[in-house]
Amino acid sequence: MVNQMSKKIEMTGKQFGNLTVIGESGKIDGQIAWRCVCDCGNEVIVRGYYLRSGHTKSCKRCNTYINHGDYTEVRVKNQRSFFIDSADVDLVKTHQWSVQCDGYVSAYDSSEGVISLHQFLMGFPQCIVDHADRNPSNNRRSNLRLATHIENMYNRKRQSNNTSGYIGVCFNKNDKAFIARVTAKRITYLLGSFKCAKDAALTRDLAALRYQGEFAHLNFPIEEVLKYGETNPLKEEYSFTIKASQDKTIDRGG
Repeated sequence: MVNQMSKKIEMTGKQFGNLTVIGESGKIDGQIAWRCVCDCGNEVIVRGYYLRSGHTKSCKRCNTYINHGDYTEVRVKNQRSFFIDSADVDLVKTHQWSVQCDGYVSAYDSSEGVISLHQFLMGFPQCIVDHADRNPSNNRRSNLRLATHIENMYNRKRQSNNTSGYIGVCFNKNDKAFIARVTAKRITYLLGSFKCAKDAALTRDLAALRYQGEFAHLNFPIEEVLKYGETNPLKEEYSFTIKASQDKTIDRGG
């Protein structure tokens, strides 16, 4: 009687899930094993029975691409996800990506070492690549832009030690008022004191748009800021400056 475990079933060239068999590769516990290439590009050795039974359908290290029309969600093995333009899928598939705990996406490149997806998509420019919405997992082209170090700093989130709840606003206990300020190109603009924290924050946002431009991280939607500015324009008489090197109390959240 023929031992069924030793009976060979030719599988070269066949497709099983995301795996394509490229050749025989010895035996595992007496069972014939096959070298397979996954759709993601990784190679893996799998027992023939596991392939035929559906037990193994991928290398289990690959990224899953979920198309949503003009953008694609890429889910990595730890179930974290990142987003790219669907037009970039073929380019992104050339590497095996992972999502770090801070949301940034990276991969290992044989010639470059560890690379970041946002830098990779923009062609590894000499300057910084900024995520406009401050979400490092959103790597759609419309969310990536070239920036200087200073411009990149404008787009930071509100700092954890901020007690006013607004970027660029602090509370003066002596005057019992909220102070608004904004920093641009290493110069701090003091914008005045306010009884209302929201008014201080809106004024700060108006100044941020003026001095930081498209990189300004606003406290409120831009439509609300511009509407506020229609009736509360910036007053030049209190928009004086102090050089950052001389000001020890600059609000770094800006």
